[in-house]
Amino acid sequence: SPVTSTRVRVVVEQTRQVLTTDWYSNAPVVMPVGIAEVAIEGLTVSQPATQFASGCRDDLLTVNDTPVGVEVSGTVADAVARRPLGVTTCGGTAVAMGPGEQVMVATDGRLTGLDLDQLLFASAAGGDALDAGDLPRQLPPGPGLDVDANGRVTTSGSVDGSDEPWWLVQGQSWSSGWQATIADTTLGEPVLVNGFANGWLVSDPPAAASAFTVEWTPQRIVWVALGISAIGVVLVLACMVIGRRQRLHRVRSSVLPELPTADWLPWSAPSTAMLSAGWPTTLIGAGVVAGVAVVNLPAGWEWLALPIAALGAVALRWSRARALPAAVALGAFGLSAAFTVIQQYRNRYPADFVWPAEFDRAHVLGVVALLALGVVALHDLIERRRLDPPAIDPPDSSHNGAMQHQEDHP
Repeated sequence: SPVTSTRVRVVVEQTRQVLTTDWYSNAPVVMPVGIAEVAIEGLTVSQPATQFASGCRDDLLTVNDTPVGVEVSGTVADAVARRPLGVTTCGGTAVAMGPGEQVMVATDGRLTGLDLDQLLFASAAGGDALDAGDLPRQLPPGPGLDVDANGRVTTSGSVDGSDEPWWLVQGQSWSSGWQATIADTTLGEPVLVNGFANGWLVSDPPAAASAFTVEWTPQRIVWVALGISAIGVVLVLACMVIGRRQRLHRVRSSVLPELPTADWLPWSAPSTAMLSAGWPTTLIGAGVVAGVAVVNLPAGWEWLALPIAALGAVALRWSRARALPAAVALGAFGLSAAFTVIQQYRNRYPADFVWPAEFDRAHVLGVVALLALGVVALHDLIERRRLDPPAIDPPDSSHNGAMQHQEDHP
C-alpha cells in the first residue's frame, strides 16, 4: 500500500571504514558516513530553480540574544556545492550595537539547513550604518614580503617599503603573547584577524625595506625555566657525587672498632628493629604524606590519603616493610601505562592537544605512584641519617687497650 509521510528516516546498518590523514594531528582518522544516493520508488522531486533565496529568516542569527532577520541568496549550484552564499539583513536594515562587547550566535546548521560561518560587520565614519554595496570587495595589495626564518616561536624576514598603511597578518591562533616589530619598532598588541589569526596595522610604514620579526614572547619564560632546570639537574648530580665521596671518606677515615656486626655499618646485616623510625617520627611522616596526598589527589579520590598515609607509617616504622611502597609505586605505574596503551590501541586517539585528557582515569594511578615514591624517598632520608657513622676520637693507648681487651674477651 502507498505510504504517506512528511519525514523519512534512513538507517545505516553497516559501514566500510575509510581512513584519511587528519590535517591537525597528522594521524589516521575514520571518514564520516557518506551516502551517494537514496531513492524512494514513486517519489518525484521537481527540479530546483537556478537561483536560491531563503527569504527573510529570524532563526539563523541572534545579536545580544535578540533575533536578527537575514536573507541568504546565491545560485543553486553554489548551494549544492557548499560554496559561500551571500548574507544580508532583511531589507538592508541596520543592526544597532551599543558600546562594549557584542555577542553574535549563529544557529546550528543541522537544525536550520544553513550554516552562517562568517559574518562581516561594518559602519561608516561616525558610527552610521554602511550600505552593503559600499563594502570593499578586495583588499589592496600590500608591500612585498620575504620570510627568511619560520620557526616554532619566531618568524623573521624583510618587507619592502611602502607609503600606504598595510596589515601584517600571522596565521597563528590569536594571543596577546605574540609581538611584532618592524625596523626595531614594536607594533603593539595584535588584533583578531580572519576569525582566529593575529594582525597588526602598520599605520606608519617605513619608506625603505626593513626587517620584521614576529615572536611568541612567553617562550622566553620557558627558556629561563629550562635553563634553571638544567642547572638544578647538574647541581643534584654534583651533590650526589660529592656527598657519596664525603660519606665514603668519613667511613674509611674513622677508626672503627673491629666488630663487623656494628649496628651503624651500612654493610652489616639489618635486624628486625634496625632503621625503624620512632613513633613521633612515624606519625609526623605519615601526616606529611597524608597532607601531600590530599592536595595532589584528583577530586573525589581524597579518601586514598588514608591508605597512603598508613602505607607510609608501616614503611617508616618497620624496616621489613621498606620494599612495600616501592612495590606500590611500580604497580601503579604499570597499571597506568597498561591502561594508556590499551585505550590508545582500541580507540586510536589523535595526537593533538587534548590527547592526555583521553586518559584522565589513569591520572589517579600516576599520583598514587608518585606519592609512594615520596614515601620511599622519606624512608631513605631517615635511613641515611641513622646510618651516618658516629664521630670517633683519634686512637691512643687507652683506645688500643680497650680494643685489645674486646678482642681477648668478646
